[in-house]
Amino acid sequence: MSDPNYIGPPRLLDFNCEVKQSDQNKKAHCLLNLSLEKKSVNPEDKVEQVKLELSKSSLAALVGSLEKVKSHFDSIAGHQSAGVD
Repeated sequence: MSDPNYIGPPRLLDFNCEVKQSDQNKKAHCLLNLSLEKKSVNPEDKVEQVKLELSKSSLAALVGSLEKVKSHFDSIAGHQSAGVD
């Protein structure tokens, strides 16, 4: 089912990353705050704040996934520029 107010994917406006040292029961973790511009018809839904708390292993997995995405885009860009004279 689709949202009738949907126009397009959100855009990253800003982010803040903070490493919190371990508490008594927790290891160090990363707090990531994202400000996303929502592309919707409703003007009240313009900016959304998303907060993530990531362990070291979760952060490493996220970075690894982003590196794979970047590598994929780089290979696509390389194939497109190789065909242009």
